[in-house]
Amino acid sequence: MGSISLINIPKIFDIYLNDEFDYVVTVCDSAKEGCPYFQGGKDQFHKSFEDPASFSGTEEEKLDKFREVRDKIKDWIVDYFRG
Repeated sequence: MGSISLINIPKIFDIYLNDEFDYVVTVCDSAKEGCPYFQGGKDQFHKSFEDPASFSGTEEEKLDKFREVRDKIKDWIVDYFRG
């Protein structure tokens, strides 16, 4: 399964707006509400997860929560699309 991860570059996703994709997947409510519509997406899916930017605590605690959400997203994508 190939993918484009925009998690590290959220400010430039608009360069992909005219590209064609088999799937467009959003994974938090703010992404569903704030992301533009990718007209080149054959199928669009949304699943809510906690937003890692909202976590508080020490840097280590925030990193642990970020990794936890990352792993939940990966597991959902693998399970959902393996179907």
